[in-house]
Amino acid sequence: MRRDLAIALVLFGVALWANLAQVTTTSFHRDEARWIHRARFVAHLSDPLGDYWHDRDLMRGQPPLGSYLMGVGLLAQGRDTTTNGLWNFSKGDLWNQWQGRMPTREDLIAARRTDSVVGALIAVVAFCIGRRLSSRLAGVAAALLLIPHPLSLYLSSLAGSDAILTLLVGLAALVAIALADRPAWPRAVLLGVLLGLGGATKLSPLLLALPLAGLGLVLLIIRWRGEPRPDDRQWRLGWMLLSQPATAAAAFVAAYPYLWADPVGRSWGLFQFRAQEMQGQGEIWT
Repeated sequence: MRRDLAIALVLFGVALWANLAQVTTTSFHRDEARWIHRARFVAHLSDPLGDYWHDRDLMRGQPPLGSYLMGVGLLAQGRDTTTNGLWNFSKGDLWNQWQGRMPTREDLIAARRTDSVVGALIAVVAFCIGRRLSSRLAGVAAALLLIPHPLSLYLSSLAGSDAILTLLVGLAALVAIALADRPAWPRAVLLGVLLGLGGATKLSPLLLALPLAGLGLVLLIIRWRGEPRPDDRQWRLGWMLLSQPATAAAAFVAAYPYLWADPVGRSWGLFQFRAQEMQGQGEIWT
């Protein structure tokens, strides 16, 4: 255990060093302006029932967890959450800069550093998954393959939500491995919460709960045809997997005050809006 902890700390340090080295050289992406603008979500969490959370045009664009991350990261580095204006994607960079919608360099660097830390944690999770599935050597190899990968370096030096999404999905995979190895309700609940928080980052991790529930149903049917016992491992695992959609949905809604007034209707609206956005982006290439 101590050796694994020492290795994890070394890998974290190496990954953080590699990520931070890219922070000042990564080209600006206009999506960064959106995430830094929404860092103010953190300040408004003090009034989750306030009018701010009912601005449909602002709230439905993206789930909030990436915005929370930006806010926490800025505050931790001595910045505040009063950042740039809302980026107008129909205008160019120069127009947005004139209108005060370009993040300051200080805010941009602080936000990117935040994701650099998250990226370093992803490397640690990669080590843990490899260690759990195979061996310590496999875990180290997985992390060392990930750390210098160009996509990993890019996403870990960019202010956005992709890094935290990857971290949450990786943690969910690690918990799922532990749950399959030894079914227990705390692990099942944690898995559902991680999927829900992943959904509160990019929506799609919510859908992972559905095949898990399907697998749980299959396990229950198989055991039901036999002689199920309350202490049967497969029987318990089936119920734990079947609970994933409900747990994930609860965590997703809890993380997003915008959904509280109408959890089903507004959640469906989020998916519809994202589908329209994806269709619009796809048409650009056709």
